Parts: sequence; structure tokens; C-alpha cells
Amino acid sequence: MNAAPPNPAPLAVAEAQRRLLALAGPTPVEHAALHAAAGRWAAAPVQAARTQPASDLAMMDGYALRFADLGAPLRIVGESAAGAPFTGQVRIGQAVRIFTGAPVPAGADTVLMQEEALRERDRLKLSGEGPAAIGANIRPRGLDFVAGAPLIAAAAAVAFLAPNTNQMFLSGDPAYEAGYGGALGRARPRWLVWRPQPWRAAAAAGAFAAALLYASTISEFLYFQF
Repeated sequence: MNAAPPNPAPLAVAEAQRRLLALAGPTPVEHAALHAAAGRWAAAPVQAARTQPASDLAMMDGYALRFADLGAPLRIVGESAAGAPFTGQVRIGQAVRIFTGAPVPAGADTVLMQEEALRERDRLKLSGEGPAAIGANIRPRGLDFVAGAPLIAAAAAVAFLAPNTNQMFLSGDPAYEAGYGGALGRARPRWLVWRPQPWRAAAAAGAFAAALLYASTISEFLYFQF
């Protein structure tokens, strides 16, 4: 009677995975809207089509002014909101009322928070200590990424992290749909493909909500800073 052949040596987990993956071929490239991309893998590198933020933005409600003018009486010459930026220039002795997320007007280099300001009609003066340095309370242009910067590497998982509330708009004039008209795929990798105005921000809430729904069905979820 012939003896039974000896049992083969067990494979290490890494080697077993390598052998299994070697049997699998690449899947076909599919184009998917941004809100349907969660849980997929990028077929090609995805680069930023715009700079984010596209301009210097106020980090809080207050007044945009020249740091050199702090301590002197100022005249308020306009207002800057997220969907309606001030189009003029802040000159010596002037200030612009500004709201969180709004573009900082040309000529201004600092935002004075409203809690440290005293306004009487169109006149403004400092009522507190004020900002300590030039550029205070401003989120500079390109802080998150600049146009052309890599966002997702080829073969990386696509997932989303909730944007900062100062960057995310659910609806309204400041927002446009992130990934509008675009797709993820080897032939046409895109991210933000439509930019009607440089001060508009991507409405990422829809894509984020879709990603949350997908995440609720799996045990692990990779996060990507948008």
C-alpha cells in the first residue's frame, strides 16, 4: 500500500494573498458621477482643477481692513458676503463689513473680529485688543490645495470626509455642484469641472451624504480630505 503524500507546508498570509491577486485581471474602467464614486478605486490619478480656496477668505464675521490702520477711526465702505463679494478696493482709512467664508477684498490684509469692533453708522473703531499680526483671521488662498495638485492616486480608494462648514454650502448662490458633468475614469479623470466664478465653492454635501450611506454598509471606511 502506497504511503499518503506529505502535507504541503502552509503558506504565509502575504504569499497567499499575492497568489490570489495574481490570478485577478484588471476590471473595466467605468465612469461614475462624483456622488456615486464612494467605494470605488480611481482608474487614473485625479488632480485638482481649481485652487481651494480660490481666494483669501474671512474666518469669522468682522471687518476687513489694512493692518496698518488698526487703532485709527475707519470708514465702512461696503460689505462682502460669501455669495456677494465686495468688488472695490480697501484703501487707507477704510474697512469692509465681512462675513465668515466671504472673499477678503483687495487692499485688505486682516480681518478684525466683530466682538472687538465698535460701529456707529459708517464709522468703525477698535474696542478690544485687535488682531496681533497682519493676516489674522484670514484663510489664505490655496490653503487646502492648488490647481494641478494630486488629490487621489491611481488605484486609491475614493471616499470623502465632511468638508469644513466654512467651505460647504448646501444650496444658494455661493455653491455649485462638485463634479458637475464629470466622471472618474482612466480616459477623463476630473474633480471640479465647472467654475462659474472663482469665489464660488463646491457643494460637496450630496457626495458626502452618498458616501455616508455607502460607509454604513461596510466595516471599514477610508477618509479623504476634500
